[in-house]
Amino acid sequence: MNLNTMTMNVNEMNMMMTTEDMMMCGAYNNAVLPSPYFVKENHAGVVRTSCQDELFRERIIHLCGPVDMAQAYVIIDQLKCLEKENPLERIVMRISSGGGEVSAGLAIYDAMREVSCPIETVCEGMAASMAAVLFCAGTCRTMMPNAQLMIHDPILPRTGGNAMAIQTTADRIMELRMKMAQILATHTGKSLESILNMTCRDYYMSATEAVKCGFADRVKEPMKPIHIPNDLEKEMARPECNRSVTASDFEKQTGAQVQSEAKKAD
Repeated sequence: MNLNTMTMNVNEMNMMMTTEDMMMCGAYNNAVLPSPYFVKENHAGVVRTSCQDELFRERIIHLCGPVDMAQAYVIIDQLKCLEKENPLERIVMRISSGGGEVSAGLAIYDAMREVSCPIETVCEGMAASMAAVLFCAGTCRTMMPNAQLMIHDPILPRTGGNAMAIQTTADRIMELRMKMAQILATHTGKSLESILNMTCRDYYMSATEAVKCGFADRVKEPMKPIHIPNDLEKEMARPECNRSVTASDFEKQTGAQVQSEAKKAD
């Protein structure tokens, strides 16, 4: 069966987005942003699917943007749905977040611990604060090469009132501090005292540092090597360059470089 797939432009996507689509977009990104759609033609006709739908079929979900209750319920529903579909198959949770509400994050954490599926967490860009705790809770924790982790103590919200109200808030923050430190200690193998010493300030870790400190299991290697262009390639790529350089000249220089490398190898 031949599938003709095409990506719709932004104007077409905006015209076809319903109110429900816009709300779902906000749940993923906390902003009303157009999500790429694909149109596939099969035996049933023309079917429109979003990027999230395609990735969800591959058991890939995203935690992107601030951690709040709206996003927490989306993540929890996805975890429950994928567990019902196959209780043993792996789920991949890609995380790029600066953190957010502790209560929302703990709700996601409880759901991750409740489902029977192994959950691989992948840090893309930055996983900070509550998002870093969720990343560490994965059964397999993967850092992208240029990703970062940041951990710290829970932040005291703006509070007011009498002395007793302030004392109650302070006691609550200290309880949360110990709870979050215990969760990190459980998933990293570090002592509680060590975690408390690290979280007393904003503690940043690169991908390799996160693996070394026990917050991640591996750094994902790039799929393709970095190509460093030679002088001729740079010259030919310049739009204002003299186009007198022909393809045969390029082939000759490339062949000479290959022969030079072969001689060095001998």
